[in-house]
Amino acid sequence: MQRGLQRFHEATDGLRMVSYPGEVGVALYARLVGKHAAMKVPVQCETPKVDEISSKLRLFRDHLVGGAGLTDGVDYRVTGCDVNAQFLAASGSVELGDGDPTTIETPRSIDGLMKLPGYFELARATDTGHSAFGRLKKGEWITTQSAKYLAGNRDLDLPVSNAVVWESNSRGRRLSAWSRQMRTARERLAPAAVSDPGSAYALMVVKAIYTAFLGGMLRSEKRNKTGTMRPDWSDQVVTLANANMWRALDKVTDERCQLLGVRRDSAWFLAPAEHELIEPAGLVVSDQPGKWRVEPGRSGPLTAEMLEAYRKGSAERFLHGLIRSAQTESTDDGSH
Repeated sequence: MQRGLQRFHEATDGLRMVSYPGEVGVALYARLVGKHAAMKVPVQCETPKVDEISSKLRLFRDHLVGGAGLTDGVDYRVTGCDVNAQFLAASGSVELGDGDPTTIETPRSIDGLMKLPGYFELARATDTGHSAFGRLKKGEWITTQSAKYLAGNRDLDLPVSNAVVWESNSRGRRLSAWSRQMRTARERLAPAAVSDPGSAYALMVVKAIYTAFLGGMLRSEKRNKTGTMRPDWSDQVVTLANANMWRALDKVTDERCQLLGVRRDSAWFLAPAEHELIEPAGLVVSDQPGKWRVEPGRSGPLTAEMLEAYRKGSAERFLHGLIRSAQTESTDDGSH
């Protein structure tokens, strides 16, 4: 423990560990604001409409991709792949708003607005042709990050009735310095963590800090009383992370496999069992945040339980079945 705390302090330039990892993330932001004169002191958004939009926003789009081509008499395997530090990667480049936003009614074009942090309200129901988004309802809100993916990468025409955005003079990459500090600590600790228990412990703490801050504290009224309590920041980080994941999956060109589903930061690929554990061509596999890793513990033979979950469209039940399949295979192989 003592060695781990020492390595933590070294890797984070003396950051103090308090009771809850999320609070350390908040304290780090405050320390960086004091250190860098160019960093703005954040203030909470006071626009009720933003709270309303954020509370109804569909942040995660777990789904199974229909139409899997299964050949009778062929055994199949599912390979699970995860995005490394998905939110941390997105937080370094995402544009975020300061203070309160501007509302634009019936914008003539969203081309310029998609570059801004914010939200769009759909003017009519829209069939996206994408398995994650499906058919968007009239009046549904999506973030500009999602819109940029659908319109920019998928060439979808998005009819927008209202835009709530932070314009050029009230936005910036407000988490970039914070993200850089966390990434640096991660990079310092990761190589030694393989063989040094102290570094492994410190790395675990660093991961807990950026996970708790980005995944919880940004929208926690109970725990976060500072200006970083910004649900709109959380919405932009999460939906940019998701959009980047789908951009990566769109580039997969491996004829051996087909995308079977996505849950949070994981994607599942189906392939004939003869290929065993696969690394899908087109997917960038690396230890860097935002890149991918193959997960043997989330890979295994396609079972009847998984197939039933797939046919019923339950990504959560499919995941549970996949974990059991991987555990059974590991036990059968004598790995445990």
